[in-house]
Order: sequence, then structure tokens, then C-alpha cells
Amino acid sequence: MKNGITELLLATAGGITGTFIMTLFMNAMSRITGYNLRVPSILGSLVTMRTKPSGTPSRSFSTMLWGSISHYAIGIVFAFIYLLILKMNSDAYSSLKDALTFGFFAGIVAAIFWFSFIKLHPLSPVINLKLYLVCIFIAHIIFGAGMQLGFKLIGFIAG
Repeated sequence: MKNGITELLLATAGGITGTFIMTLFMNAMSRITGYNLRVPSILGSLVTMRTKPSGTPSRSFSTMLWGSISHYAIGIVFAFIYLLILKMNSDAYSSLKDALTFGFFAGIVAAIFWFSFIKLHPLSPVINLKLYLVCIFIAHIIFGAGMQLGFKLIGFIAG
């Protein structure tokens, strides 16, 4: 594995690709279920403290922008953590199995984080929390696959 700038590039490519595909999944689940499961709207409302008085997450431009920036930054951090784990295990390359396994554990961490954040936040949006947590868990496994795709797109993995 490379160091410095290369790892930052890998984490950025993997994090952005994984987060993008994960976001597509969450948006699709929103359409399928009829519930708002859109991460930028929910995260943005929490980060900007702009949940509407009705409990509905804000969809304003600035809320969506901050939600998206936060979400993609977290995705890059998750990808960087994954690369650090590979480096600690002396693995030169990432496999799809490794990335999906990481996504599984990242999904557990994310579900715990989201549950805590929503329960403790003073202006939490009213959402179907059980459905959101299940979808966010699955979305992180999808994130792992998307992260792997991002690595492959810039030539980090063979094949």
C-alpha cells in the first residue's frame, strides 16, 4: 500500500463512490417506502438545527448542502479507516469480501450512531427510526461495495 497523498486519493475516491451509491440506495428506499430516508435532508437538519416545527426534516438548499458535505466527509473518513485497517494487517489490496465485511461493521457503528444522535438531539426530525436504521445498516454494506468500486476505478486493486 502507498502512503500519504496516495492514501488520501484512495480514501477520497472510495469514500465518494461508496457514499454516492449508498445515497442512491437510501433515495430509492425513500421512494419505495414513502418515508423520508434521505441522508442529506436528515443529517443536514440535525447539523444545521433546522428541523421544521412539524418535525419534518428541512429540504432547504443550505440544509441539503451541509447534509451532503457532512455525509461525504464521513464517507471519506470511513474509507480512510478501512485503508488503515488494511495497512495494519499488511494487506496490499482490498477484496470485495473485505470491503463488504467492513461495510457490515460500519453499518453497525452507523446504526448505533444514528440512533444515539436522533435520540439525543434537541431538534430531531420525526422519522420512521426503525426503518431508517435497517436501511442505514444495509446502505453501509452497499457503501463497502461502492468503496471497492472507487478503489478499482483508480487502479488500487487488480482485476
